[in-house]
Amino acid sequence: MQLTSVQKLSMTIGAALIVLGIFGGMSYYFSSRLVASDRAVERANTNMSNAFRLVTGRQEAERLSKAYVVRPDTATRRLLQNAQSQVEDAIDAMARGTEDNPHQVRLMKELATRASDAFETFRATLLVRDRAGPAAARKMLSRALPSLEADTLMSLVAHFRTEELRVLAEQTRLQSAHSETAQRVILFGMILTFLLAAVALQPMRGDVSTRLTERIVREHELATGAQSDPPA
Repeated sequence: MQLTSVQKLSMTIGAALIVLGIFGGMSYYFSSRLVASDRAVERANTNMSNAFRLVTGRQEAERLSKAYVVRPDTATRRLLQNAQSQVEDAIDAMARGTEDNPHQVRLMKELATRASDAFETFRATLLVRDRAGPAAARKMLSRALPSLEADTLMSLVAHFRTEELRVLAEQTRLQSAHSETAQRVILFGMILTFLLAAVALQPMRGDVSTRLTERIVREHELATGAQSDPPA
């Protein structure tokens, strides 16, 4: 079956739109991967920031407990509660940010357990100070602190931070690769768009328009004549 000029023009335009659609889809894919990498990098930075909040909150809670043993007051108790809230918020945020990493999830469970044990001891110290006096509270706290293993908590946080730095480096590498690929795809698609636009605008030239019009008219006349001829 021989195609008419109109059909050829229609097929050419359709093919051009399909090619542009393919490049548009590829650009969207690599752009979405770039956005995903950006979010992963942001999540890693947030997790490291929350890990720092956890360490500082725990250290502040220990300092406040010792201060309460020396001189109990309502402000110190309130600050200790604020430090606990800070640590709990940091742990919750870190748990949400690492739920897709099994290794980090295990670290988070251990960190949460150790932080909970520490604050339970700090609250007990305040209670002993109120009921039994500073000597008993100081004795309890001095016995409890070695078992809390602040250094172990720090090593866990350091391990967590090292893992996040590894994830951050990997996501940064992927981010750079996706960015370069997206730029190349968009650039090639833009060049192809201009070329296809140049082809599509050819009928606007006078000589091309005349030839195309004459050919369409001729094909139309041949088709009309074939339909009007009586059967033999």
